[in-house]
Amino acid sequence: MTIDEIRTVCVVGAGTMGSQIAHQIALGGYPVQLYSRSAERIQSAVNGTAALLQKRVERGKLDADDCQRALDRVTASTDLAEAVAGADLVIETIAEDRDAKRALYPQIDAVAPHRAILASNSSTMPSSFFADLVSSPERLLNIHFFNPALVMQLVEVVRGPHTGDDAVDTSMEFVRRIGKAPVLVRKETYGFIANRILFIAMQEAFKLVEAGYCTMEDCDLAVRNGLNWPMGPFELGRDTSRPGRSAGPPRRSSATGSPGASSDARPARGSTSPSGSPAMPMFEALQQLFAATRVRREPIPFVICRLQPGTPLEPVVRLQPPPLCVTVEPDGATVFLPEPELPSLESVVPVAEHHGPWTVFGLYAPFDFGVTGYLAQVCDALADRDIPVLSLATYRRDYILVPGARSDEAEEALAALVLTGAG
Repeated sequence: MTIDEIRTVCVVGAGTMGSQIAHQIALGGYPVQLYSRSAERIQSAVNGTAALLQKRVERGKLDADDCQRALDRVTASTDLAEAVAGADLVIETIAEDRDAKRALYPQIDAVAPHRAILASNSSTMPSSFFADLVSSPERLLNIHFFNPALVMQLVEVVRGPHTGDDAVDTSMEFVRRIGKAPVLVRKETYGFIANRILFIAMQEAFKLVEAGYCTMEDCDLAVRNGLNWPMGPFELGRDTSRPGRSAGPPRRSSATGSPGASSDARPARGSTSPSGSPAMPMFEALQQLFAATRVRREPIPFVICRLQPGTPLEPVVRLQPPPLCVTVEPDGATVFLPEPELPSLESVVPVAEHHGPWTVFGLYAPFDFGVTGYLAQVCDALADRDIPVLSLATYRRDYILVPGARSDEAEEALAALVLTGAG
């Protein structure tokens, strides 16, 4: 698919983002099919976006005829097959619910032309989450607009490991032709580019306030006047907490594992720092911690071994490679080590019993001992899928152990948790 072969675009999802993306594309001269299951939602979205464009006309920023032509190019539809059938580019913009998106992509793939590029507008879920659901994953990628799409210039085009060069090149040029500034994210990563940088900056701001170095107001003032941001990090958090806006990864529902709903387990909003100064609500600090988390899956299976009480531990800790962890209790020690090293352990001490294989996931993050709920969210994500879990905490990182037979499912659950955030 080349850029000149894109003649019609379908936007699936008629929320605030979907409607504004559709009308931005229409301003670029392309006919657009805007799909939603709800006729009322489509009409409301179209009316709202039309009002925004009309304000541009009134301010002299948009020609009245150009405005009307753009509005005429947008066709609303409640029939997915009808909306997608003639599209050369399909942009999915539905709510950040992974299960809902995974249910949608096979439906789109079944009715979209075989040549069509399929794109997700998600800022938190890379296209690889859906590559197994489409017949030609080389045509699948992320095209991430920023909110509000009619105003924000940046669009991130995110290549997945499955995405072909043609889809990337065509998408980059398409974004330029509709008047936006594209950047290419060459590999999938949490937050892509802009949000990843923002998450880290906000995380540092939260730390400064939590530790009592400054107030939220002074932090915002410093960022506005020193870094020339239009908003400080706490102003941004308040502004994007309004309905329809998102400052970072959406919260995950403890009931479904999908983004979009808050968890009953998150700390209360009234949390304050030890210094007594107003503090960032703890659940937002938790979100940022998940945004900064790296998950490493150990490639070697592990076993859990029980030693009899009184077993000398010096030979155990001298093993090479050393065990992952040794815990000592009155009824004996427990040793966590790679399964291939079990014979080495048995050669230096008697092993009462052992169990395995287990897969180990290391959770690497800038842990703050004052943030609560992190490990609970991780365990909750695995429990949602009925995956047994053991946890180990060290000074610098946490480890999660799951049965080896469930490791792929666990990896998927942890990836979703980290990429979509928590709290």
